[in-house]
Amino acid sequence: MAIRFSPPWKHQEAAVENFDVPFMDTGGREFMLKCSHLDFNGENIMDNGLRPAPGKGLSRKRTQLAPEIAAAFKAFNEQVFAEGALSVKTKQLIAVALAHVTQCPCCIRRHTELALKHGATQRGVMEAIWVAAEMRAGGVCAHANIALETMERLEAGR
Repeated sequence: MAIRFSPPWKHQEAAVENFDVPFMDTGGREFMLKCSHLDFNGENIMDNGLRPAPGKGLSRKRTQLAPEIAAAFKAFNEQVFAEGALSVKTKQLIAVALAHVTQCPCCIRRHTELALKHGATQRGVMEAIWVAAEMRAGGVCAHANIALETMERLEAGR
């Protein structure tokens, strides 16, 4: 089903075709997460030959092929996001930031929902995203030293 909307940061309408991605919550209940195939230019981001279209079949197949590992991953997920020294809200804000760094649209949507559900504010979510942006930029600056050192070494003839 395609819907049209006008994102606030653009002056053009964007086509978004929604699809459901199967996920499992920490209680083992399966739910469907709404995602989109289309970016804001109407380009199909899933039809690039790199990712198959999501669906329950592939999710079940992944579990069937390695059930012990799938169960261990589920248990790991539950432990990671459980209340501990860090609150669930804080863990979800960290996940929102990391989802932006890893550039996973479905993860961004899901962890944003969970952060808000566990008490984060919209401002808090946005600040977490800005932290992610700064950390990515910081890595670029830090790694520039590799290029600088290489250029100095070549200039010195070493």
